[in-house]
Amino acid sequence: MGRSDATNPADQYAAWAEKFTRGHSENFSVLSLLVPREDRPHFASVYSFCRTADDLADETGSDDAARARSLKMLSEFRGQFDRVCADRSPDDPRWKALFLALGGTMKARQLPPRLFHALLNAFEQDQRVRRYESWDQLVAYSEQSANPVGRLVLMIFGYRPPDENAANADMYLASDEICTALQLINFWQDVRRDLLERDRIYLPLREMQLTEDQMRAWMAGDVDERFGIALGPLVERTQRMFVSGRRMLTMLEPRHGRVIRLFAAGGEAIARKVQEMNYATLWKRPRLRGWEKGWLLMRELMRFGGGRTHASS
Repeated sequence: MGRSDATNPADQYAAWAEKFTRGHSENFSVLSLLVPREDRPHFASVYSFCRTADDLADETGSDDAARARSLKMLSEFRGQFDRVCADRSPDDPRWKALFLALGGTMKARQLPPRLFHALLNAFEQDQRVRRYESWDQLVAYSEQSANPVGRLVLMIFGYRPPDENAANADMYLASDEICTALQLINFWQDVRRDLLERDRIYLPLREMQLTEDQMRAWMAGDVDERFGIALGPLVERTQRMFVSGRRMLTMLEPRHGRVIRLFAAGGEAIARKVQEMNYATLWKRPRLRGWEKGWLLMRELMRFGGGRTHASS
């Protein structure tokens, strides 16, 4: 996308997406210091899509009527997306600017509709499935809820998918590992909030040998180490996914690698926080302090030099 031109509608919609993103994400202004300038409008339009769909899925309540409302709004949102994919102008004023911005990004960076549909499928699944039994079920969910975001980021950066460039196959697999790990660590840190505010349990209950009744009983009292004993192996397994996914950093240009590294570093930092609190996320949600987020950013800004980034650096 070229220089901003106030008379160019495409640039106006891109500017709207950036304004929306900065107003809704406290971390985007920080992240934008690392994202190459030419990519920022496209990051913003994809973020606007994800954030709006997430709000439609989560902010109407947790009972059956609320879930039905979410499904209806998500269906209407998908309908507007389908209009854009068919080269038709969106006609719902609630999301017109969003989809005009996204349409420009999709054309400029050749982003396939299937990845956005996968994200919408995950948001709809949240309304229909509120309990999970196995690790594999959660990984399958992440394949729709998280992995498409990483793939979209790679395409925005110019790395085409394996069906177009076979040399990028392992890069995309590593991206999936990092994104799945980010989704899973989000589940492990949000156990209490998901249960209380959304009536959802994103834990492999059968594999953990836990029941919902146990969790609710423990949550009402003091910290019970049995929950930590059950959650600990999941956190450690997730950390191994982060480590494995780091190999993609050797495949990226340095200006792109530092963005991906910052995403992954944030997830790994949360994993360490969960460990430090003895996995007691049924009682308290771990958070990175402002200075910790700042340190992660500064660490990336202080990296310099030519050549490829290195996973070990």
